[in-house]
Amino acid sequence: MNNIARRHVLVSLAAMLAGVMLPSLGPAAGEVPGSQAVGLLNILVPDTAAAGRLGRAYLTAHPAELDVQRLVDGVLGPMRLSGGADAIDSTPEAELIARIRRVVIDDYLAGRIVNIDGWVLSITEARLYALAALADDKVR
Repeated sequence: MNNIARRHVLVSLAAMLAGVMLPSLGPAAGEVPGSQAVGLLNILVPDTAAAGRLGRAYLTAHPAELDVQRLVDGVLGPMRLSGGADAIDSTPEAELIARIRRVVIDDYLAGRIVNIDGWVLSITEARLYALAALADDKVR
């Protein structure tokens, strides 16, 4: 197998695993009242504490991303959800999960990935985890 074919297989495998690692239906802990990202985090990040650790490492490595609105826009834009909290509230959970899985897969296939503490994450996953970190920091 040549290097290009091997790379394509590895990227495809990573994209498939991303679909498995993203949550099934159901809310998660870590709600931060008043945060625009609360609804999204509750649906898409099942373990906000673990995600927060990776999110803090991402924000340390990418300080330009240390802006809640930029992170929210960076997640909602590729999901084709505009309107912030209203769009999140009016979209069924199953559709939100399907959309985020598609965006994460697209990120992997397009090479929009970051390496955070040895974890290879799509940029969308990293931004979600950064939001979880910021939300977790507000709770403390």
